[in-house]
Amino acid sequence: MPEFRWVALAAVSAALLAACGSEDGGRLDTFEGTYYTAFETSNFVPGELCRPAGPTYWLIPEPDSGFQEALQAAGWQPVAPQAFYVRFEGELSEPGRYGHLGAYEREVRAFKTLEVRAAPECIQPPR
Repeated sequence: MPEFRWVALAAVSAALLAACGSEDGGRLDTFEGTYYTAFETSNFVPGELCRPAGPTYWLIPEPDSGFQEALQAAGWQPVAPQAFYVRFEGELSEPGRYGHLGAYEREVRAFKTLEVRAAPECIQPPR
């Protein structure tokens, strides 16, 4: 009976590791687009800078991604509506309900920041 527990624990651990994605680069993609930030807002719109329509994802920067530091260096101010061009390595979630009040169909996690620069010309978030 104790052997069964170890086998079950090993199987569950392997499944969780496979499902969690990879900080080690196993399934990371490069994302590029516009990041809109404001009160309770973390919108990432992939593609062309200031694109007026398209998918919008809830962006979550991982603690060691360097994303917050790059935002601050680019002039980020808390709560103020701002836009930034961003490029990062990350992972897109499966469809679901994400972000503030579950308003986003997907979320994207940033694991490694490649570039962040202010984009004041994009200040109006897409509708």
